Amino acid sequence: MILGEYRHTLDAKNRTFLPAKLREVLGERIVIAQGVDKCLTVYPMESWEKFEAKVAELPPIKARQVRRWIYGFSQDTTVDSQGRVLIPNAYKEYAGLEKNLVSLGVGDHIEIWSEDEFEATVKGISAEEIEETLIEMGM
Repeated sequence: MILGEYRHTLDAKNRTFLPAKLREVLGERIVIAQGVDKCLTVYPMESWEKFEAKVAELPPIKARQVRRWIYGFSQDTTVDSQGRVLIPNAYKEYAGLEKNLVSLGVGDHIEIWSEDEFEATVKGISAEEIEETLIEMGM
């Protein structure tokens, strides 16, 4: 389980340091993808393979666009010996990443947000909305 919020930066070479706690769970080989929100998603290989299996179950017509998005905007990469990962320039632009970043553990993967986008989007979620969803789920 990947949990927590971590603040860090993007260096001049488009590398970001992944906190040790996240690296322990993610492992050395990861997949970076453009999320459907204005963020990046980072999957450990085990979670990525489970995700791929679900995509493979989609009906072909429905899966066409999903596959283009998921596979076309994803990259298999590794974490370097200093715990950094290179963010491709196109992904940096997509997510609006500049200097200050937020990594958010969301269960089976992390999301990497620009600090500004994180504050505007994620911090804007109300406790009432979450409560309503939990009630609908019978919790």
